[in-house]
Order: sequence, then structure tokens, then C-alpha cells
Amino acid sequence: MLMAEAPPREVTNGLKNADNLNPTDDDLLAVALGAPARRVLMRAEEIGPQTGWKDGYLSSTYGFLPPDPSDSPVALRSSPGRIWSDLCERMPGVVARGNVRNSILALPLVHGTPDVIPDRALWAATVCLGILASVYRYEERNDGNEGVAVSAPPGAFRNLSGEADDEEEETKGIPRNIAIPLRQVCTRMGRPLPHLTQFDVSIYNYKLRDPTSVQPYQVRAENMDLRWPVFNDRGEAMFLLCMAEVHGCFQSGVETVTRCQEAVMNRNPDALLREMIQLKTIIDQLPYVFHKISVNPNAGEQFANPVEVCIPQHFCRALLTKKQWGQRYAKFSAPLSKRVPALSGLALPLFLLMDAFLGRKKYTSFLGIEAVHLRRWLPMNIRAFIAAIENHYSIPEFVKGSGNPQLEGVLEGLIESYAGERGFMGTHRCRSKSVQYFSET
Repeated sequence: MLMAEAPPREVTNGLKNADNLNPTDDDLLAVALGAPARRVLMRAEEIGPQTGWKDGYLSSTYGFLPPDPSDSPVALRSSPGRIWSDLCERMPGVVARGNVRNSILALPLVHGTPDVIPDRALWAATVCLGILASVYRYEERNDGNEGVAVSAPPGAFRNLSGEADDEEEETKGIPRNIAIPLRQVCTRMGRPLPHLTQFDVSIYNYKLRDPTSVQPYQVRAENMDLRWPVFNDRGEAMFLLCMAEVHGCFQSGVETVTRCQEAVMNRNPDALLREMIQLKTIIDQLPYVFHKISVNPNAGEQFANPVEVCIPQHFCRALLTKKQWGQRYAKFSAPLSKRVPALSGLALPLFLLMDAFLGRKKYTSFLGIEAVHLRRWLPMNIRAFIAAIENHYSIPEFVKGSGNPQLEGVLEGLIESYAGERGFMGTHRCRSKSVQYFSET
């Protein structure tokens, strides 16, 4: 199975110990099990549809995106949890009237248990409840500016047992009709503590305008709207939709990265070269997404008002000043507590996957430490996929050991396309700084 032909006589002649002629344990496991990344991908595609993808969206065809972005919201609308999505759909008007807390306090208590909320509706429930909890905190912290004073009825903040007020950092001061189902749903999603993530509000919070419009790819800002916006301004929309579009552009990248690992496992430099060139082609398209965010008021739908929302580049786990981060969305996106992940773009799967693929070893900088922290909170499928790429059949090590100038050249070009000054990360820094500059002036 592993030996295409018998070893030549030059190798066997005079050989006293022939143990090394047999394949190694690693080679046997590779043939028996396949590449680790492929196994993770196959498992995710097999059980994902049966469990509502609660372990994380991951597939060869759609990458890190849901196969159908309307599937989970439709399931939630068909359950008692519809009251959460109905309020989220009305949220921009409710916020504008300063009526957020009254509207949330008026909701009945619907539990997030399996007999009430099916697995298929879990992602939509997580997003809606996370938004409701975060916007309630937003109005509490900005009372007198964006909100109005509200007196909650007795017992509104009691825990599940109803005997005492909820004292957990994440849900303290949030009404029990939101805090209780949020904690239940997050537990079912494998989240130790309730929280809202950046991928919740971006790559799992869009709806397609035209599902048949697939050129150059379906998930792009011009073909999407936010499903549950909070303020419904274009700054908020472009900020979040561009995050979703980056993953739409990278849809085939998950399969390509997997094939790269398979090529290394099979010690096939020609196949690796083809797949790395394909991956570079994908990465080369990513910077154009950031150019869609414009601070020019005449840019139409691409206009992102820097006063309303500034790109919180790896937003720290604390509120920053108004002068630094705009007036609305950045304050809304503060985490529920200091011990749960912040709503940071650094938590998006694409960034963490490329770090692992390119063989990043040092995470000692501020952003590096934050990346390690955020990665621990990823959904299981995505975290396992990144670990498989990082810990097995390293592409950079194989390229370095091969001495193949073509592979080395393509790898250098891939690093430049992703992390270079004019590449994906360089463009990201440039656009972030420009929006931040205009928010301060």
C-alpha cells in the first residue's frame, strides 16, 4: 500500500538491519486516517446538519459560513423564541425612541432548553439573546445620553431559582427573561460563560438580497443586509458586512488549506505548489473588501460614518473614550464582562487560521496574547481545524526542508499577500487608521 516498488538492490545489498525499509507509524496512521484537517472537516460536515451546527460552521463548500444563512433564523421564528428575533428586528426603532429597556422588560420568560428551542435554532437564539443583553447594558451605561431612566419591576433580575438576584458578572443587572435563556443557550453551544462574539454579529448575522447572484461570489456587501442591526446606520452595516464578505471571499480557502496539508502528508511538492498558488489567489482578493469601507459621505451604501462607528481594531475588554471609538456601535460592542471575549475582529476564524497555516510561533505581543485568548473561545469545529493545521504536517517546515525554490517563492508571496504592507493585513491597518483619524477630527 505504501511501497510502489521493491527497494533497489543498491539499498538492500549488505544491509544488516532492514527495519527502516518499513513505513513509520506516522506514515501508517496517515494512510489509515488521512490528514487531520480532513478528518475534522469530514466530521463537521457529517454531524453539523443533525445538530444545527452548534459545534461551529465548517465545510468544504462554504468554509466558515453557514450553508443557508436563513435556516437558523427560520427555525427560531417557528419556536417560542420568536419573541427575541421579533424584538431584534424592531431594535433600530426601539433604540431611536429610547424604549429598549421597557421593551426587554416586557418580554415573557422563554427558556432556552431543548424542549423549547431546537438545536437548529441555537445559532439564531445565541445572536438575538446576545444582542438583547448587550443593548440593555449599552443603555444602562449611557443612561441620560442615549437612553431614558427606567425602573425595573421587583424580581426582574432574579436567577433561575428565583431566590436571589443574579450575581454573575456577565448577567448581573440584565433582566432574567434574557439572562436565563442566554445562559441556557450558551451552555448548549459549549460556551462556559454567556457572551456575544464578533462572528455572531457579523458572519452569522446577514441575509442575502439575491441568493442567485453568485458572481464573483455570493456573500458580498452589495448582496447582503444585516439581519438584526442595532442602529441601522451604514457605518454599522459596512463594518459587519465586510467581515462577513471576507469569509465569503475565503469560502474555498478552507478546502484549499486542507489540500495543502494532504500534499505535505503525501510528500507531494507538485500538488502543494498548485494548492499554495490557489490559496495565494484567494488571499490576493481579500484587500479589496476593505476598500469598500469609505469615509466619503458621497460613497452611497459604502459610506461608514466614523462618528457613529469606528472599526474597533481588536477592541480591548474595556470601554474606550468617545473621542477614540465613535459614539454608538463601539460602545454597544463592549463585552458582558472582562473575562469573556471582546467583540474583536481578531476572533474571526480567518485570521487565526492563517496564523496557524503560516507557522506563527510567537504570540508575545499584545495582539498575540489577545489572539491566544480569543482562540480558546472559538466553536469546537473551528478550533479543532486550526489546531490540526498548526500541529500536524506543517506547510512552512515542509517547504523549508524541501529546498524547492518554487515552493519557497510561493510561500514568500503568500506571506506578503497576507501580512505585507500592501496585502490583506496592511490594507486592514490602513483602513482602520483612516476611519479612526476621521472619528477624532
